[in-house]
Amino acid sequence: MNLFLILFSLSILFCTVKTKSNLTLDSFFNYTNFDSLSLSPNGEYLLINTRRPLWNSNSFESIKYTWSPSGKWFFFLLKNNSAINNLKFQYLLKIDLNVEQNIYLYSTENDEIKSVSLGNDIPIAITWSQDDSSLYYATINLNSTDNLKWNDIIQYPLNP
Repeated sequence: MNLFLILFSLSILFCTVKTKSNLTLDSFFNYTNFDSLSLSPNGEYLLINTRRPLWNSNSFESIKYTWSPSGKWFFFLLKNNSAINNLKFQYLLKIDLNVEQNIYLYSTENDEIKSVSLGNDIPIAITWSQDDSSLYYATINLNSTDNLKWNDIIQYPLNP
């Protein structure tokens, strides 16, 4: 009984002793968010998506990734310029049109990253084929002058 009282009083004593916090300003501002976890379709790999602030530049990089159906590949986008990373399509007006867009493909079999350049086209939808043989994507080009023309049948002569 005496041993129990001694241990109980020591535990209360240690719980009430003030300890110095290890949190500094650097560790407060250099935090890491774990945005998502994704298990590959074949169950062999776990993809952990993290994000942290970039204090040396006034920007952020968001990552959008999707596993291939076999789990041997995934693609990802690194820039915050893609319309896929934006929650609403209205943010297309705020995108820097001079930044080259890329789709990155990562192979889990040989740890290689391949880049597919899109130029100044902005990806708006990307999907895999069922057998991993193809990656389909749709892009939009906001620098195009075709948007300035009114393409209507009234503009074209009906009689030859």
